[in-house]
Amino acid sequence: FAMLRDKDIAGTAQALRDGVDAWFVAGIAERRGASAADMAAALDAAQVQRTVHLCASPLDAYRDALATAGPDDRVLVCGSFSTVAAVLRELEAEATADS
Repeated sequence: FAMLRDKDIAGTAQALRDGVDAWFVAGIAERRGASAADMAAALDAAQVQRTVHLCASPLDAYRDALATAGPDDRVLVCGSFSTVAAVLRELEAEATADS
């Protein structure tokens, strides 16, 4: 979960909080990007009562979430377009390597 600083991070977290068991947050290395600490503070403001993991990048957050997910868990990648794009590039590279 990584978003731009000028978006409603707490509101987004509040909308998702009942469906998320653990949060893996990261900063976005862009001018408007929120830091991982900003993301964690927004989760606190949204009264998210779950474990929050601070990660170095959206891709690291995705990898850490996969590493801890159980076989029946889902990993949700959300936030900004750049967050999702980084993970999609990783998935495309994995698919290419597997073929």
